Amino acid sequence: MPQLFRFVGQTQVLELARFKHAQVNFRGSHVYISLYSEQVESRRTQFALRISCQRLDWQVSHLTEVLSQSSTVLSNVGHLSIGAYDLQPSWQDDIDHSEWLELLREFTAVETLRISARLAGLVADALNDAAVEIVLPALHLLCLEDEPVGRVRGFITARQLSGFPVTIANAPKEFLNRRGSHLWRDEKIPHRLSSA
Repeated sequence: MPQLFRFVGQTQVLELARFKHAQVNFRGSHVYISLYSEQVESRRTQFALRISCQRLDWQVSHLTEVLSQSSTVLSNVGHLSIGAYDLQPSWQDDIDHSEWLELLREFTAVETLRISARLAGLVADALNDAAVEIVLPALHLLCLEDEPVGRVRGFITARQLSGFPVTIANAPKEFLNRRGSHLWRDEKIPHRLSSA
């Protein structure tokens, strides 16, 4: 993996891309991450990676391990979406909160974060566990689909006390309305998030 990301960092087209957006999708048999650049002269660069793995906890830990070797590739990612599809019936029993925190720590420049409804509760619990540390230091806007704001009260309070306040949206429409200044204008990324 270090060699792959060294190659990505030295490939002029990908190096110039400066990936600003990332989408992570967990599925029953694999986890998939796509990185997107901003559109320049009607062109956008995309880099995608798929890791084959069965259980959600393994998917999260394997993805974290891979991304930990690619800090330069993620250094400009300001917008992150995390979704889930086709997970096994016992998927919620598989994962520890600390594994989510390890994954989120890889995205140090993320300003907007959207978590689909299937994963929002797990991520909310992880963020509350991290209330004593600043995870996602650049974060300004967080969408935990269908989760009440009270679910992350400890996280919100810790951020305010530390001087890193964050706005919470619990519905996709509210999130899209609030993040306007964080996204480029007149551009769209293929939207693959699913809460099904």
